[in-house]
Amino acid sequence: MRTLGTVMLWLLVFLAFLALRFPYQALFEQAVGRLEASTGADLTWEEAEAGPTGVHLRGFEVRMASGATFQADRARFRPAWKGLSATLGQTRLAGQANARLQGSRLTLHAEDLQVDTGSRDLGTVKLTGDLTYDLTSREGDGELRMSLPDMSGVLPVPVPSLEVGAKVAVRPVPGNGPPANDVTSEISLFGEGVSGTGKVNLRTRPGGGSPGLTGVLQIDAGPLGSHTVRVGGTWGRPEWSLAQGAST
Repeated sequence: MRTLGTVMLWLLVFLAFLALRFPYQALFEQAVGRLEASTGADLTWEEAEAGPTGVHLRGFEVRMASGATFQADRARFRPAWKGLSATLGQTRLAGQANARLQGSRLTLHAEDLQVDTGSRDLGTVKLTGDLTYDLTSREGDGELRMSLPDMSGVLPVPVPSLEVGAKVAVRPVPGNGPPANDVTSEISLFGEGVSGTGKVNLRTRPGGGSPGLTGVLQIDAGPLGSHTVRVGGTWGRPEWSLAQGAST
């Protein structure tokens, strides 16, 4: 019994030492560096506190290479098997996200996460869905759903607020130049009296800048007919042109 008690005491001391001395913040900052280097994103925070349950952040912000940003008033990062896991919360907006970095594999699940797209026309959206991205191969896939603001004054056909579903594929641009990515989205549009489908491609620019944007949308506006809308310009300043008028 004395031996068992000694072993238990040693385990308790060891666990207490691990909880107090584990380099949570160093592990977190190392993971942040990997994410920034691979994705081109910029992660910042106002305050950080490391402890036995991980690293707690206040005023956390992520600025993505496209210019899109989202903020979380609270965020917690904690060690996980072969990596790190995170919980992000937008308390006032009721948005949240969970992320996990395991080796080079990053997974993200979002629920009503409010994101400033950095796009002149799209503005701020609510984002729900799942995305997986490999930091080494720079490849990823996912399915996302977005609630867009009123687009009636933006698109060349009258379109009220929209729900957009997208199957997303991320692939590196081939070549020996600076790294860039193609993000291809198979899109479905749903709104009051409006539906549509399309394919949109976004290509990041080596060295920064708003990604290039190309694509075609097929929009059925009910009594106003069917329209083909071509997409161009950049993510920050999209260009919309009506390629085909209403059909009867």
